[in-house]
Amino acid sequence: FTTQTVVGFIGDRNKTLNLPNSNHYTIDDVKIELPYFNEQTGRIETKQFTPTSLGNNKVTFDMPAQTFGGIGKVYLLGSVIGQFNYNVKMKITEFAPNPVRADEDLVVYGTGFNPNYEQTYILVKAVGANGALYDLWIKPYRIDSGLSQAVVKLPIGVAGGQVSVKTYFTNIDGTVIENKSAALTYNIKPSIYSVSWSRPGYEQVGDKISIYGKGISKQP
Repeated sequence: FTTQTVVGFIGDRNKTLNLPNSNHYTIDDVKIELPYFNEQTGRIETKQFTPTSLGNNKVTFDMPAQTFGGIGKVYLLGSVIGQFNYNVKMKITEFAPNPVRADEDLVVYGTGFNPNYEQTYILVKAVGANGALYDLWIKPYRIDSGLSQAVVKLPIGVAGGQVSVKTYFTNIDGTVIENKSAALTYNIKPSIYSVSWSRPGYEQVGDKISIYGKGISKQP
């Protein structure tokens, strides 16, 4: 068995593994074991899948839902004959609510999420103490059992910009592999709590009004 890495998105079809002498076996003799999140038990496990085709010194399989980046294994007649890096790429399709709201939940939809909460991060823009924008990495507090959406709590200081997702897994060599999705642009919906005049009791044209709330842009 010679294949080192399989790369693709969840739903990709006919990913190829090199398997010499495959013509000597039937498709039921081979199983592909992948990292898998079991929605019934709520646990990170592995699951064996039947290939889609076998022959010509190769075996093919589809990248199924609820699998994620990690190490895959190939079984022949019940015994492990090799392993490979199963590199699941990140893809995000949408987010909600849109526009987003500071100090509230943001749900990001897509594929390729890692169910380990230490290996998935949502990236947004935030305003620092000096007024400059920076990348803010937020760990989700919930990832659904289908690994198709992640939920984070946005901070008060979130700013308009682009949202993306990063995931990580450790490959066969012990190297940490990072995958980052393409970015989607978002805007912040502000909320106003109250206003106050600069000279209470003397409200008139020319006085200044202070507006208090969240999600207010740092630019006039």
